[in-house]
Amino acid sequence: MGVCSMAARVGGILAPVLGSMDAWYPASQYAIFGILAFTAGLAATRLPETAGQVMPETIEDLQNNNDDSLVVKVQPLSEDKVKLLEEDILQEEKILEEMEESRI
Repeated sequence: MGVCSMAARVGGILAPVLGSMDAWYPASQYAIFGILAFTAGLAATRLPETAGQVMPETIEDLQNNNDDSLVVKVQPLSEDKVKLLEEDILQEEKILEEMEESRI
């Protein structure tokens, strides 16, 4: 739901820009929309097949995660990966602090 909302907002922002691209190159609008449609088609090929499979209907079905459902179990991060992520966050915070100090 959130991704759809974000895509709609980005589309609303880019619509006037794409409309004005006609002056730059007349076929640019069609090329951009064609590329987006082709990319969406490729992305759709990665979706799982649901024909003949039992779909989860309630939250309890999702939590039980039966073998018949299409819910993917997520593996927890290892301690090494968690430490690397924490280090990255600390580095980014330091960079942000340095940027704020340089503005003052």
